[in-house]
Amino acid sequence: MSFSLCIIFYLLTGAIAGLLAGLLGIGGGAIVVPTLAFIFLHNGMPKEHIMHLAIGTSLTAMFFTSFFSSYSHHKKGRVEWDILLKTAPGICLGVFVGAFFSARMNTDTLTIVFAIYLIFISIQMFLKKDKVTEKKHLFKDSKPTLAGGGVIIGLLSGLLGVGGGTLTVPFLTYLGKSVHKAIGTSAACGFLITIVGTMSFTLLSSEAKNLPEGSIGFIYLPAALGVTVMSSIFAPIGAKISGQLSPKVLLKCFSILLFAVAVKMLV
Repeated sequence: MSFSLCIIFYLLTGAIAGLLAGLLGIGGGAIVVPTLAFIFLHNGMPKEHIMHLAIGTSLTAMFFTSFFSSYSHHKKGRVEWDILLKTAPGICLGVFVGAFFSARMNTDTLTIVFAIYLIFISIQMFLKKDKVTEKKHLFKDSKPTLAGGGVIIGLLSGLLGVGGGTLTVPFLTYLGKSVHKAIGTSAACGFLITIVGTMSFTLLSSEAKNLPEGSIGFIYLPAALGVTVMSSIFAPIGAKISGQLSPKVLLKCFSILLFAVAVKMLV
């Protein structure tokens, strides 16, 4: 695969990731990581680092995606900043621990773990109900609850290079938040995840050997730049659409796509 063709794929990946980030409140890593892994594999990059590069690059690329997405939701009053502040300590700790383990796993193990994650969220999305009925919640949005949830969300995000939206949105809606505010707050949480994740992967991969030219540790700059440019453009578009469009059909189609990607990664 030529370098120019790779750039085109990076741009297309960024456009799709940005649209999904704004529309569904997810970071886009569920699409970015497997797509980058596929491109890196067919571009002749060292196999032992393919998943590490895909995960590290995904977190870096989602920095601007999450920023523009969260800013767009903030302008529409959908970000609950007090929730973010209570969740932040857990997220920061979880992301660093997740990145630590991710950097030390081999590519085959990371591929299996990521595929299992995709299967889980694809089933979750496919079975997601269109309306949330009022019910009593076991947990309140207290500091311990939010910090604990932040650790789990951050751990998964740092380990697999995802923005955590597939956990953050259902977690916040379970605590009684509206879907739109959960999506907006999830986008803001994703922005924090990308900051800590990028710093963690840069630090933890500084001594890695046999990396492709143009990379800083497990962050491949050409891919990060290509994904960032398009995702920054499309994230606000997705955020605008999310307030006007019911995502039910899109969620089901997206879940089927993720399931297919997971099966492809396992076979």
